[in-house]
Amino acid sequence: MKKLSFPLVTSILAGALVILQLPLWLVFVRQRLDYPVPIDYGEGPLLRQLQYLQQTASLASLYGPLESAPYVVVNYPPIYLIASQLVALVGDNLWAGRFVSAVAGLVAAIAIVMLSRPASPTQIHYVVGAIIAGTW
Repeated sequence: MKKLSFPLVTSILAGALVILQLPLWLVFVRQRLDYPVPIDYGEGPLLRQLQYLQQTASLASLYGPLESAPYVVVNYPPIYLIASQLVALVGDNLWAGRFVSAVAGLVAAIAIVMLSRPASPTQIHYVVGAIIAGTW
């Protein structure tokens, strides 16, 4: 009987971890999408930013000078606000921000795995990437 190599065993364990973690992540995302009120402090400023964008339709005015009103705290990059504003066309602002965050988290997990492609013949880089992505 052939002995299992360390990279193979760790790859199987990392894959099992990701497979077990994915349904939990999906349940968590679904619960957050359906929750009707802000969950943490960060959602309040984001809602205000999206409302301001919908009223003024000017991304440049959101990043205006700090010497004059309105004093809007912008803690997200413009692409996030644009994506949230587009998603808000089919849902409310709170749902849109959460949906964009969930998709960004999934893209980040995929990027972690893709960036950890092996430079050597072993698959340990995939294993580390899968574990980081699956537990992030």
